[in-house]
Amino acid sequence: MDDLTAFLLNDISILRFLKLLKVFGERSGLKIDREKSKIMLLGDHGNLPSDQAYFKGIKIKRALKILGGYFTCDIRAEQKLNFDELIESIEKRLKMWGGGT
Repeated sequence: MDDLTAFLLNDISILRFLKLLKVFGERSGLKIDREKSKIMLLGDHGNLPSDQAYFKGIKIKRALKILGGYFTCDIRAEQKLNFDELIESIEKRLKMWGGGT
């Protein structure tokens, strides 16, 4: 398995999904690269333990890049990540070519 994106309902779903991946790995010989894996929580997760051990060492992120686009709960941050930085990059290139304003 190379890349996988999963949208899960709640903390119980995450734990079940990680258990499923563990069982799959035991049977297939494949395993999660926890250094590269990330989890982004949506909604109210006030009751979740803050300890990283809860997610078995997988990093919790506020934004994720999936298929070239950033996803986040903060719409302004999502706009900045997906559009503002791209527009700035295009403007810089245009200026280099002498076509910018």
